[in-house]
Amino acid sequence: TDRHTTPPCSLAEQKRQIGRKCTICLDTMTLVTNTFSTMSFNSSAELTCSVSSGSSFSYLWMNGSSEVSATGRLQLTDGGSTLTVVNVTRYDQGPFRCCVFNPVSNSSSDSVNFTISLPISNVTLWAKETNLVEYNDTAVLMCSVSNGSSLSFEWLDGNSTVTAGGQVLLSNGNATLTILNVTHHYQGPFRCKVSNGISHEISAPVHLNISYGPSNTTMMITPMKDTYKTGSKITLSCSAESSPPAMIKWIVDGVYLNQSGPQLQLENVTQGNSGHYTCVLHNTVTSRFSSASPDWFLE
Repeated sequence: TDRHTTPPCSLAEQKRQIGRKCTICLDTMTLVTNTFSTMSFNSSAELTCSVSSGSSFSYLWMNGSSEVSATGRLQLTDGGSTLTVVNVTRYDQGPFRCCVFNPVSNSSSDSVNFTISLPISNVTLWAKETNLVEYNDTAVLMCSVSNGSSLSFEWLDGNSTVTAGGQVLLSNGNATLTILNVTHHYQGPFRCKVSNGISHEISAPVHLNISYGPSNTTMMITPMKDTYKTGSKITLSCSAESSPPAMIKWIVDGVYLNQSGPQLQLENVTQGNSGHYTCVLHNTVTSRFSSASPDWFLE
């Protein structure tokens, strides 16, 4: 810290000088703290003021523009060169500085600031809506805490960290996660991790129920042949990716059969069973349809 020609402390502060015997000027001055800049509420902080050379020192401590007095939680020791703040509160964030005097000179330290953080508790995660339709809906998840300050939010999807980009948005200081046109790959479980340098807590998981499909529809024919003989037994199976499971109906040459379900059994087939078979899938939640329809023939 530079030595000042003009006293860095007020005239009232200078009147606190002790004795008139000093003949050695103050030299380089340092303010040291044994505490991290981020502290927990009700913890303690200790600051020590030191001068590389000089004698007959008088010390004065300032918190912002207010003089620090040794009362209650504030303790001055080592001739006033050490200030201890017990059970820190939000009023103890500083800036703290130390003024040192002797009869021939004076100096003021650089200032020290603290961030007083409250421990985090009761992290809560909730979704605006948990039942969503793929591509149609937007997922919104919000994270909150009952107690805590200087908060940092991190989102987890399973064991993976969620980052902003594309359809994924983080807002409100990262406390809100938004997924636009959500897909079924974002079902979770989602969790919110909140930290502030002195503590952290992870929320309970939230799962999203995302309805999707039908898509990637396929039809399998057993046994698989290009043509079939009269009297054969043929099984047609239809499947698709769908949640909830899609309703399946069967069509032959444009006419619906009085049969539904993932399989169509044809026993002792005849020439009359030839035709263009189609399975039609319908997801009643997404209101989407899909179909598959290979050709097959009888000899």
